[in-house]
Amino acid sequence: STLFPYTTLFRSAALTGVLSRDPRPPYQHDPERVYGLDFAGVNIRFTVDGDTLTVRAVERMADKQNRTNR
Repeated sequence: STLFPYTTLFRSAALTGVLSRDPRPPYQHDPERVYGLDFAGVNIRFTVDGDTLTVRAVERMADKQNRTNR
C-alpha cells in the first residue's frame, strides 16, 4: 500500500457524513464482514458492529485496481 495524506481525508465533513449514515446495504448486518466504500479516489474498508463503525483500511483506487488486475 502507498502512503497517502489520509489525515485530511478523515477530517472531511463529507466523509464523516457518509460514514455516519451507515453505507452498508440495508440487508447486511454481519459484524465480521469488511465492507468497501469508494470515496474521493480511495477505497475505505470498514466494519460495523452495533452502532460502531470502524475503518479497517484505506487504499488509493490505483492500488485497488493494481491488486484486482493481478
